[in-house]
Amino acid sequence: MIVCATVLVSAVLAILAGARLAAQQPSFRASVEVVLIDVSVVDRSAFPVDDLRPTDFTVTVDGKPRRILTAQFFSHRAPGLDDVSRVERGQPPPDVIESQRVGTGLDVILAVDEDSLEPGDGSLAKRAIGRFLDQLSPTDRIAIVTIPRLPGRIGLTSNRLDLFDALSRINSGIAHQHGQHRIGLAEAFEIERHDEVTLNDVIERECVDKVTGVGNRSDVPATQELEACRIDVTIEAKQFAITAHDRAQRSLDALRRLAGLLSSIPRPKTLVLVSGGFPAPISPTGFSLVASALAAGQVNLYSLYLEKYQFGSALGQPSPTASEDDSLERYGIENVTSEAGGTLMLVNGDFEPHFDRVVRELSGSYLLGVEVEAGDRDGNPHRVEVKVNRTGVSIRSRKQYVIGSPAGRAGALDAGPAGIEPGSTDVGRTELETGFGQLSYNRMLTAARDLEGTGDVYVTVKAQNIPEAGSGGREVMVQATIDPRSVYFISLDGRRVARLGVSIFCGDSKHAVVGEMWQEVNLALKDDTYARYKEVGIPYTARVSVRGDPRYVKIVVYDFRSDLVGSMTTKVK
Repeated sequence: MIVCATVLVSAVLAILAGARLAAQQPSFRASVEVVLIDVSVVDRSAFPVDDLRPTDFTVTVDGKPRRILTAQFFSHRAPGLDDVSRVERGQPPPDVIESQRVGTGLDVILAVDEDSLEPGDGSLAKRAIGRFLDQLSPTDRIAIVTIPRLPGRIGLTSNRLDLFDALSRINSGIAHQHGQHRIGLAEAFEIERHDEVTLNDVIERECVDKVTGVGNRSDVPATQELEACRIDVTIEAKQFAITAHDRAQRSLDALRRLAGLLSSIPRPKTLVLVSGGFPAPISPTGFSLVASALAAGQVNLYSLYLEKYQFGSALGQPSPTASEDDSLERYGIENVTSEAGGTLMLVNGDFEPHFDRVVRELSGSYLLGVEVEAGDRDGNPHRVEVKVNRTGVSIRSRKQYVIGSPAGRAGALDAGPAGIEPGSTDVGRTELETGFGQLSYNRMLTAARDLEGTGDVYVTVKAQNIPEAGSGGREVMVQATIDPRSVYFISLDGRRVARLGVSIFCGDSKHAVVGEMWQEVNLALKDDTYARYKEVGIPYTARVSVRGDPRYVKIVVYDFRSDLVGSMTTKVK
């Protein structure tokens, strides 16, 4: 059996080494605007299912069916490793590497809820996170943060030394103050709600024995001692409940702020939350607010909840209502994960199997191109439900998306500082493919071929026929405007710097391509130029030599840093 597996793996690697990606010409259809929804579909072993088509999915937005234009699978691991995995699971190796199966890096944020962990819990989590980091691809971009104490910005990095340094600074757990009475969280919440039966039960347990037992204060009447104890228990229980609500609210507020910080990274991201749980927060709207913020920030959520009440607290005696307390602590993380359409994993002392599952599920996902309707662009959350018509699989996707107006949506991507006036360099398609990476090339070609009018990078365009100077041929003059707020800029030497790929396709009345051009556009804007472009857009002009009679022009703009693409089709005047 081992020999056979080795032969199959070698065959896979040989196929991969000789495979070529076939480029297809884009087609020109009526302009349709789409939103990209990232979806994970896994089998019973949590391995991604990679052979689904658009017709295998159904999507509803606010309860109404939507047309799915594309369903593109992206592998987030090296293609060779993916196909070895397929062989190990008894599936045949592919004859050719499909374009959507080229490996891509992930953005993963690990957040540890320090205030929810008891002493020692953090050490368990840190060891498992370290192993998790070792399993991720070297091309993955990762950040490690703590809540509720967040940094001012989220820096994603593939530098493992920096990540392990950040991991070492996480607390191993917080030693919570315990009162003089043994009161369970469930009891505290009931007493907070003025439940006299629960209060009397706690008084019976915590006060009567102390007053009537050995060592009681004989100089003070028993009734006075009981009344004093009753007051102490009531105050302590209510304080315990208030502290728990406040802790939950701080965690929710931090998650919402984290989602806001992540929205400046304009591409899908995965948030892995490690928590000891949190009960009901102060504000009942906290869960939906966090879910909306995660949706707006394109964040998928995995929550790893460490069950701990069954073992008792690390300090003091076990809670008298341990199982009820565990349900209450699970309440908050269950609700926020459910509202966000995330995945909740219950950890019973060992994080590693759950992190292993996250690694498997993250190794591949789909981008569904779903048609946008005019009512979607109101900046409000829209409820999304994705289903797949195959048995034996599980599907995971966010339950909401948020699309603002073009300016409003793009403004959320304004990363602040980023720089030379617009300059462009002509590059051939082969050079683009090899120099920029196959994934970038395929993203642009896919947008040209399938995703009509995408708005991740917002662009408008107009085109007109003109004579080609001195040759008697024909050209198409293309004038486009790119919204800078939908481009991911970085700061460099006092300028706002971005790198774009632009491809232009001219099509005739039969939708055949009669001219095309590929360019790399480098931006390095001074602050005043950037401010002006925010008002009027970044101007882009190109002349494309054509043959025949061009009727349509399709422009595709690809942002290399954010891995986002925008496109638009217009008629030639």
